[in-house]
Amino acid sequence: MQIAEDRLGEARQLAEACVKPPVMVAVPAPPPPPAPPPPPPRVVREKIVISAAALFRFSRGGRADLLDDGRAKLDELASRLGSAYSRVDEIALTGYTDRLGGDTRNARLSLQRAESIKAELLARGVTAPITTAGRGAAQPVVQCEGKQATPALTACLQPNRRVEVEVVGVRR
Repeated sequence: MQIAEDRLGEARQLAEACVKPPVMVAVPAPPPPPAPPPPPPRVVREKIVISAAALFRFSRGGRADLLDDGRAKLDELASRLGSAYSRVDEIALTGYTDRLGGDTRNARLSLQRAESIKAELLARGVTAPITTAGRGAAQPVVQCEGKQATPALTACLQPNRRVEVEVVGVRR
């Protein structure tokens, strides 16, 4: 009996020395990871070619020389910039002429056409930065036979008389 009592005392001491089991506490789940950031907007570059014949009287390039059809095309362009793009970063206007006339005159006329379109776009509320350039008879779209300014040659060279509008921005 004595042995049993001794053993019982030892068992109590050992039991008191044991570490108590941990208490279970509810831990909230970690918050979900943040959503990935949206992809950066996709910047596009669009080129629009407007025939000078639709914009200006033949061999002209001033704002006063704009045809009614030309004014309507510029209205459409300004409206399109506002509706098709959420952001317009820049607009580059490049005027071209046909090969008829001298190089100096063609360079001046092509730049005048680009400057006139810039002024018209600004007047229509376009706020994007606009650059202009005149390239004269450079980069012809078509090649036509003949050197004399005949009605047939003038008609054949029509696609070379143009203003290219390059828009850089983010589409809607």
